[in-house]
Amino acid sequence: MSITNCIGTSVDVLIGNQVEVVATPAAGCAFTGWYLSDGETLVSTEAEFIFTASENTTLIARFTRVNLVVRSAGYGSVSFKDSSNDALAFLPGSEVTVVATPDKDCDFIGWFVGDSETAVCTDAEYTFTVPEEDLTLTAKFSKRPVVTISSAGYGSVSFKDSADDALAFLPGSEVTVVATPDKGFDFIGWFVGDSETAVCTDAEYTFTVPEEDMTLTAKFKNSHEYVDLGLPSGLKWATCNVGASSPEDYGGYYAWGETEEKSWYHWNAYKWCKGTIDTLTKYCRRSSYGTVDNKTVLDPEDDVAHVKWGANWRMPTFEEQIELRNYCSRKWTALNGVNGYEVTGPNGNSIFLPAAGYRGGSSLYDSGSGGYYWSSSLSGDQSYYVFSSYFDSSYYGWDYSKRDIGLSVRPVCE
Repeated sequence: MSITNCIGTSVDVLIGNQVEVVATPAAGCAFTGWYLSDGETLVSTEAEFIFTASENTTLIARFTRVNLVVRSAGYGSVSFKDSSNDALAFLPGSEVTVVATPDKDCDFIGWFVGDSETAVCTDAEYTFTVPEEDLTLTAKFSKRPVVTISSAGYGSVSFKDSADDALAFLPGSEVTVVATPDKGFDFIGWFVGDSETAVCTDAEYTFTVPEEDMTLTAKFKNSHEYVDLGLPSGLKWATCNVGASSPEDYGGYYAWGETEEKSWYHWNAYKWCKGTIDTLTKYCRRSSYGTVDNKTVLDPEDDVAHVKWGANWRMPTFEEQIELRNYCSRKWTALNGVNGYEVTGPNGNSIFLPAAGYRGGSSLYDSGSGGYYWSSSLSGDQSYYVFSSYFDSSYYGWDYSKRDIGLSVRPVCE
């Protein structure tokens, strides 16, 4: 009689009978012996033997196996080598290999038996001898901390040598992040989470990755100062002219629609014509003055305030110059020896406009006595004229100025 099983199986034998019994273990099982029906008396440890009954009796074949279970505590997967199962039976004393595979951006910690906190192996591939009893192995993994970087506006951020804005790193490794201000802005510092205190004020910041996720924010500020005068529009006016380093500094002189200073201001050197007042090539509303495009306000790329200072800086429109005149009080005065107007808004804040004069040809006129400031607005159909503000010691108002001469520019921002 043949018995193949991995749990107790019995054979009834009558008195005086002789039988040949064969016990064949199933895969992953081992035969341990033939026992009498009392379950205690071992008759034979031979899987195949001949038995003669001296009395009616029952022979019980006993088998054994060890159940192995592998599991993951998270952030990874586990398996037996060459098998995708997570539970298998093995013969005691045999060798078994288990494999742990971390998820992306995770690391393997070790193999743990049952609820133990001590790893039996820290290698992801673990080969061991099967014990006599069932065994559960748990693979533990750790998730690498993710460093996320962001900009609070007016600049961009990046990891050095990577365009991603969130990456996982090994704790304790060194990482470098880079902040790049937009044109017209300066970098303030790197801030962790919601903290108001910068951890670093250098645009390029190298730090050691902590054990937990980390968020870094780069903050920027306008590199040019402005004043809120309390105007109805909410418009802010810069504290100094384009090209100036202080409120009383004259700054640069620019032909309308040009973004660089030059030594000669005349139609024959003007960017937007072919040498004469009636050959305009841009910002023209009448064919008698050139090529009509009906543009009446400077494009950003032709606005020296925007080109030089960037961001949201620009020349004021004529309407915004009028708002400044209508809602502010003015006083002719001198700042550090430079004549000009102190312009005070409804909220009591003020700016100083120096009387910088203007440039025509190769000469500077009216410096110290008159101020000439471009608006971004073309003047009606006479396309060679632009609205501008003008003042002297007894007058503050507006004027028309020919586009080819060099005037001052006082930027504004929203």
